Amino acid sequence: MDLNQEIPDDIWMWKVPLEKAPDRPTYVDIQFRAGLPATLNGKKMPLDALISELNVVAGAAGVGLIDMFEDGIMDLKSREIYEAPAAHVLLKLHRDLEQYCLTKDEIQFKKSVDAKWAFLVYHGMWYTPLKNDLDAFITASQDVCNAITA
Repeated sequence: MDLNQEIPDDIWMWKVPLEKAPDRPTYVDIQFRAGLPATLNGKKMPLDALISELNVVAGAAGVGLIDMFEDGIMDLKSREIYEAPAAHVLLKLHRDLEQYCLTKDEIQFKKSVDAKWAFLVYHGMWYTPLKNDLDAFITASQDVCNAITA
């Protein structure tokens, strides 16, 4: 496997290669309510519409490439390439928002909750009692995560 293999520019739906992206910053205003993005640039919209619009905006700025090696369910390593401009922006903003809104103990505990939650979902254990318990903690912790970020 060639680890230096170039990724063709024409495979992306939203992401523009950095060298072709505008040479000026792109600004967005995102308002969170109870930990969820609720508005984009002052416009209230459902989460799916917000993500769709942010994919276009962030992708045009060259944001959103994930190129990594992953350990799959059967312990096989594979190179995985994802395009996720909106997720890239929203996850970073949300992590910062939690730093401002949650206590030190909540932040520390939530790291392990998030890791276990991701493990359960990745391995198809969506409907387990433990995942429901983790969902309850995550939902409760997000009540205070309200802010406008840019």
